[in-house]
Amino acid sequence: MLVENFHARRAELTQSARMLLPRLHYDCSGGDIRLLRSPESHNLYIRVIGIMGKDGSRCSSIGQSLFPPLLTQHQLSDGFHITTTAAEFDSRQELVVLHNQDGNLVYWVLNGGWSMSMLANGDRTLFHGVIHHLASGLHSQFGDASIEREPHAQRLRFEDQQTGVSIELWAGERLMRQWQQRLFEWILPLSLLCGLGLATLYWHWRKLAYAMPQRLKKALQRREFTPYYQPIVDAAKQQVVGYEVLIRWREKGRKWVSPSEFIDAAEDSQLIIPITEQLMEQVLQDLPLLPPKTWVSINISAIHVEGVFLETLLARLHWPQPERICFELTERKPIQDFKQALLHLSALMARGYDFKLDDFGTGYGGFAYLQRLNIQQIKIDKMFVDHLTEEGSQTLLHGIISFGHQTTMQMIAEGVESPEQVRLLGELGVHLIQGYVFARPMPINELLKWQLPNSTNVAHPRSSVTRG
Repeated sequence: MLVENFHARRAELTQSARMLLPRLHYDCSGGDIRLLRSPESHNLYIRVIGIMGKDGSRCSSIGQSLFPPLLTQHQLSDGFHITTTAAEFDSRQELVVLHNQDGNLVYWVLNGGWSMSMLANGDRTLFHGVIHHLASGLHSQFGDASIEREPHAQRLRFEDQQTGVSIELWAGERLMRQWQQRLFEWILPLSLLCGLGLATLYWHWRKLAYAMPQRLKKALQRREFTPYYQPIVDAAKQQVVGYEVLIRWREKGRKWVSPSEFIDAAEDSQLIIPITEQLMEQVLQDLPLLPPKTWVSINISAIHVEGVFLETLLARLHWPQPERICFELTERKPIQDFKQALLHLSALMARGYDFKLDDFGTGYGGFAYLQRLNIQQIKIDKMFVDHLTEEGSQTLLHGIISFGHQTTMQMIAEGVESPEQVRLLGELGVHLIQGYVFARPMPINELLKWQLPNSTNVAHPRSSVTRG
């Protein structure tokens, strides 16, 4: 706080000087006196302003000249100097800033009371402080100097290079005892308040945890879940190849609910199964509106593949268009039964449905999922793409891409936001791009009006697409 106030004092003094200096005549006329006494010239940090004209004029903001005896001055900048009043009468020295303009002298006696009031806290015998101006050696002190000689005195020192000021504070035994007493007086009510706060937070969390499944059930009844589509672009060929389906929920009488607020609750309560079913029904209605050679990718989690849910749903829907419908296995919850998951995934793959591993490199399974579930397509997480242009942050990304090439995996980069990221990914052989650089997620009515940005806006080297 002290250092911040030194910065503020310097800024206020500079503002006062800029206003005052060009308007002074240095003759102590009525105009000069009015300027010296003007509220515009003064602030919290200035006690007295005075003039010593080269013609012998002497005056100040309180009438008579109070210019102190000349001591050693230290130059600051642009004609400004700093000094102190003489150490007389066993009193605190005053800090004085001077400005010499063509032989005319203006001086500001600074108000040190603001710093002392902050530090003293009503009793200046509890500590001792010294404020040093490092370059000039000038200093002023306050409080009880005998505290320095106490055997257990605690010393703190602060230094600010910009203002050239250091502050030394010594706290004595009286101050320590006072704070110990205050701590004892406050610790019991603070403990009670903290306990009450934690109990309130826990109750609030429990209320939300139990309320969310009920809200999700009502949302299913009202069919409030909506598919949003984010295009996936082959940047080498400048064409859309598919879309990721992202779930959105606008609750009746409320605003949009973020997926981060309800997906975990939906999975824990197994309501994610009817939600996915409702979402897929809407996607199948939208699919004929999309370009015929494009596909859609629907997110699923461990609960979908450890049981027969996905097979049962697709069978009920008469095994719709496996060449246009694929699935992205998320890793929000880990797969517990790999044997069952492999059994169900293999059955669906045999019917032509493709599976991608979403957010590759950031979840529970990673390479283990690829090896144990025979998944041949990966989505490179935004976390790696964000650091693509940072030197020294690309090793893991290069390893993932090298693995993808060696195993002939299809690779899609997620969260791509700039043409530079598109270009660098292309140089690494990754051409399938998803992200705001091309388009944000959109409802079907907006998607049908959307057009791929011109290739001149998103440059990319042309080469073949790596596929599995």
